[in-house]
Amino acid sequence: MDGPEEWLPPARAQKPAYSPASYFSISPNGSIIADRRFEPAGFRLALGLKDVSLALDAAQESAVPMPLASLIRDNYLNAVAHGHADADWSAVAEVAVQNAGLTNKNHPVV
Repeated sequence: MDGPEEWLPPARAQKPAYSPASYFSISPNGSIIADRRFEPAGFRLALGLKDVSLALDAAQESAVPMPLASLIRDNYLNAVAHGHADADWSAVAEVAVQNAGLTNKNHPVV
């Protein structure tokens, strides 16, 4: 019988393909989030809130649960309530910063 080491994947499979910090260099919105440059908006957060709300309304009419859409709506609504309605939709990252207790605007996102 093989030892426990035999059950482990090769070292290259254990290592993540990218680090969380590298997300900001490979994502189209990564630098916007990292630099907190939410204006001018490519797609306004208020429009994203409208769209996800419409999707949830349609889902409710069809009795289709959409728990992730509800979570997105709540986070978009939080961002709009904190003054980001006209900012780029990626300003929703500010909600994560606030939820993490990182309210200092000089604190980096990553």
